[in-house]
Amino acid sequence: MLSKLFKMHNRYIEMHISSSRGRIAKSVKIYFFPLAFITVSIICILTYLILFTMFYYQTIDEVIYSQDVDKYIKDRLSNTNSDINFMAPIKNDNAIISQGIKDRHHGIDIATELGDKVFASATGQVIYNGNDYIYGNIIILSHQDNFYTFYGHLDTILIENFKFVKSGDVLGHVGESGIAKGPHLHFEIWNKDGYIDPLKMNFNIPNILNKD
Repeated sequence: MLSKLFKMHNRYIEMHISSSRGRIAKSVKIYFFPLAFITVSIICILTYLILFTMFYYQTIDEVIYSQDVDKYIKDRLSNTNSDINFMAPIKNDNAIISQGIKDRHHGIDIATELGDKVFASATGQVIYNGNDYIYGNIIILSHQDNFYTFYGHLDTILIENFKFVKSGDVLGHVGESGIAKGPHLHFEIWNKDGYIDPLKMNFNIPNILNKD
């Protein structure tokens, strides 16, 4: 019958395997540095594999690259048309367009009541929601054909990042967060070439800028 005997040394562990008669059958030295190196390497490799697996297998709803947005929206939503049509993000009959594009103001301001619902102007994906010093609580949507819409000065945000929305879905509520003189929605439309004037979309919202 064999038994094991361990002896600790400064640089290694010495393991003696002896028989039942007390004779040493075999002696093995295990050095600390190689053992520690191998152990740390195994832990690092396992950690990397676990993290890689977690990120790689996230659902496509949460991670989707911008170049795939067009195809994914069309495949997921059967009523998506090839041509994008922007609808008014505010539906209150008392809303008015109080400011248009000028200088560093790259969109329109739609003055309306505090707490009014803000609607997605077109089908797309939420690529960002958060807070901005100037525009307060904001949402940015990505749409097919490299279009984007921007919604600023929100009171509340009701939609999470990376979620897909249909045209007309509620995104949040009108507020006066950020730098604002009153409740209104700051709304912008972009594409790869720059800013697009939302006034060209015929939103059927009274525009006080046209008044003398």
